[in-house]
Amino acid sequence: MKRFTILAGLTLTLLAFSSAQAQSYEDVIIAFNEATELAQQGSHTEAIAAFERVITISDQVGTEADEIKTRAQNQLPTLHFLIARDLFSSQQLLEAADAFKSAAEVAQQYGNQQIAQRSLQAIPQIYLRQGNVHMRNEEFDQALSMYDQALSYQPAYAAAIYQKGLVYRQQEDLDNALTYFDQAIEVANQNRDSDIAARATQAARNFLLLTGVNQMENSRNRQATELLQRALAYDDSNAEVHYRLSEVYNKQAQWTNAVRHANRSLELEQGGRTDRAKIYFELGYALKNQGNDSAACDAFSNAAFGSFRNAAEHEMEHELRCPGYNRR
Repeated sequence: MKRFTILAGLTLTLLAFSSAQAQSYEDVIIAFNEATELAQQGSHTEAIAAFERVITISDQVGTEADEIKTRAQNQLPTLHFLIARDLFSSQQLLEAADAFKSAAEVAQQYGNQQIAQRSLQAIPQIYLRQGNVHMRNEEFDQALSMYDQALSYQPAYAAAIYQKGLVYRQQEDLDNALTYFDQAIEVANQNRDSDIAARATQAARNFLLLTGVNQMENSRNRQATELLQRALAYDDSNAEVHYRLSEVYNKQAQWTNAVRHANRSLELEQGGRTDRAKIYFELGYALKNQGNDSAACDAFSNAAFGSFRNAAEHEMEHELRCPGYNRR
């Protein structure tokens, strides 16, 4: 009688255990369906929590629920990615960067290399954009910090290097600006990024041009010449640089150099008569001092337009006494 009682108790225990197992598997299915519905509704954060619950229940059930567990795991990288994408779309940039980091980690954990790669690619772009926000607000230290963050994820990111150069240009730090412009040009060329290479080249040229003109206006002609020649090294097909070199060489009585750069500037100048008048004036001034009066008269005749008209006419009438000149 005692043995019968023991066997009966054991049978009831096994039945209860079997019933618990079947119910737990049903719970996995129910939980998975609920999580799927949340994902379809766009409730990404809630869906993540729900799919994580599916994984937990599946572990309790055992191998019977492995397929559903795997399906739940496969949902997590995409959901994390969607959260990050939505944050980026709403311009919550730093929050988006953190969310993409989480997405990359989850994707790597569950073997979704596509999501991992897309997430890691997005992070430096976000830091670049946030840096540009700080740049526009003249928050230069914060901008540099964001660009450095971008470069920590993508060291050969030419756009971030170029932006660092722009920060230093805004701070009138010529040496640092040129250092980063040069790096941006090199990296951009390696990456076949012709846009950034061209923009960095133009920025370096223009900064040197502006600094050179400022030096010339302060009668530091030797320093101005050096800066303008460096600008020419970045772009020898810029009419303004050649014009400014003709101007500064005239100030130093280097007539041959002034003529050479004035003629080159005229070859490159795409503007109309007003834009060319200033160049002709420098050319005429250099030619006059070389003793080439005939050519100087021709140059001043072309310079006699707009704001240069009076000065050019004075040269033709009183300095050179150009043949056939009649004041209009």
